[in-house]
Amino acid sequence: MDVESIQWLEKFLAAYKGALLLVTHDRYFLERSVNKIIELQYGRITEFEGNYQAYLIKKAELIEMQAKQAQKQDQLYLQELAWMRQGAQARSTKQQARIERFNQLKDSIGQRDQSQEAIDFNFSQQRMGNQIIELEDLSVEIADTIIIEGLTKTFVKGDRLGVVGPNGVGKSTFLNCLAGFHPLSKGLCKLGQTVNIAYYRQLDEDLPQDMRILSYLTQVADQFKRPDGSKVSASQMLERFNFPKESHGSLIQSLSGGEKRRLYLLTLLIQEPNVLLLDEPTNDLDIDTLNTLEDYIESFEGVVIIVSHDRYFLDKTVDQLLVLKGEGKFDLYWGTFSEYLETKDKQTENEEKTIKRPIKENSQNSLLNKKKRMTYHEKQEWQGLEERIVKVESQIEEKQNLMEVHSDDAVKLMDLHAEIESLEVDLLELYERFDYLSDLDQ
Repeated sequence: MDVESIQWLEKFLAAYKGALLLVTHDRYFLERSVNKIIELQYGRITEFEGNYQAYLIKKAELIEMQAKQAQKQDQLYLQELAWMRQGAQARSTKQQARIERFNQLKDSIGQRDQSQEAIDFNFSQQRMGNQIIELEDLSVEIADTIIIEGLTKTFVKGDRLGVVGPNGVGKSTFLNCLAGFHPLSKGLCKLGQTVNIAYYRQLDEDLPQDMRILSYLTQVADQFKRPDGSKVSASQMLERFNFPKESHGSLIQSLSGGEKRRLYLLTLLIQEPNVLLLDEPTNDLDIDTLNTLEDYIESFEGVVIIVSHDRYFLDKTVDQLLVLKGEGKFDLYWGTFSEYLETKDKQTENEEKTIKRPIKENSQNSLLNKKKRMTYHEKQEWQGLEERIVKVESQIEEKQNLMEVHSDDAVKLMDLHAEIESLEVDLLELYERFDYLSDLDQ
């Protein structure tokens, strides 16, 4: 769903009186649509009251409490380990119980360490020259549809660009052009000699489904250099990206959607890119991985270009936007995505005020110059006007009832909402006409 659809759904759910159960990684959507969050992690379910911000606060408090408990467990473990090493024997029931408690404590610590392991995004980056990406009078078309026309822009180190716009407007096609997968219809796209692009695409074809996980990563490289100069093996890198050893021999096709995307991301970042092209990276990645990816992008020294509908992710990762509007039109905006949406809403509000004002003035002028008596045609219109108003009001009520019936069908809800908005415009025009004719003499 594009941003406009998501915003509409947020407003609808805010007024929805029924129960709601949703699965999403869209953190702004969670913030505005739910009052309870259930976290499924490491085979355990934890319930948090409140929206996403409340969840973050309570989650941080829980982690702090668990850290204190872990510290106490570690101290107790060291004490009991020293006792065990003294050659403790189960000569009494009391000693046997103590040994059993030690074994339980040992298992608990082992499970805790495994569950708390974080994804490691510590990757090297190739050196980058002064020339990175230069676009001159760039135009892109696909199937005789103009995606963008006349774009000129020079990217420099540290640029963070978000590409936004409605579904189907050509955002992915634009990235394909930058990556060399789609031809330009006009203009130039110059890449510097030191540019090394990592292109995270939505297509699963980039992963060979019939290969085993470790074999595929080893095909990229046997060892990987880290920023501190140390090297790690492909197997170690998989473990640091939360792929346990027992999964390394599994076929890629057996992985879940999120695991495939995580493996795909790993194979790109280990190639030391200095330009990142990310096409909908938040799809199928869990929130913990997204948080780590956001931190990685923040410290990334190269250029990042992101296509996404995730407002939270864009707010944290980009500071300029390329807004594709369709028919080749575009805007370049400096600021966060939330700032852009706020500016857009204000512009829409001002435009509506500008449109309404002359209508009101024209109505006043027409009242001053109106005929004192209705014409024959106006009388005919007046006689049927109330019936037309009642009919449109009934249609609106019918559509609203249908929205209740189809409350679990987002596509149907959006269609009904559009129909209601159109009917409301018609009803407003009928009301205005009714007011005008009411002031005339019959």
